[in-house]
Amino acid sequence: LYLVDANAGGAATAVNAPNGTFASGPAFSADSRFLYWAARPNGSTGPTLWRAAVDAPSTPTRVSIEGSATNNVLFYRILPETGLIVLGRVDGGVSSIAVIDPATPGTERV
Repeated sequence: LYLVDANAGGAATAVNAPNGTFASGPAFSADSRFLYWAARPNGSTGPTLWRAAVDAPSTPTRVSIEGSATNNVLFYRILPETGLIVLGRVDGGVSSIAVIDPATPGTERV
């Protein structure tokens, strides 16, 4: 996953979860200050939601709880009206919907 400033141009900056093996579903926050994506870091078997500030893309933050063999982020949406993140996950075969306030990454409300 790479980020390029469309206004200033220049070189592409790599953006990924630490030791990430794949990234999918990139999306910008409503205010375009953050880039979100799902990634499966090395050593993890389940996708996790990450974000990076557009002005500091090399320092990503995990937003959801960490994925595992039985706990996977299936999808996510950023609500433009509130900035809250709604995500769907499967945990041990049980599907659920969680809400994350971007002000408190890593804390999910089910």
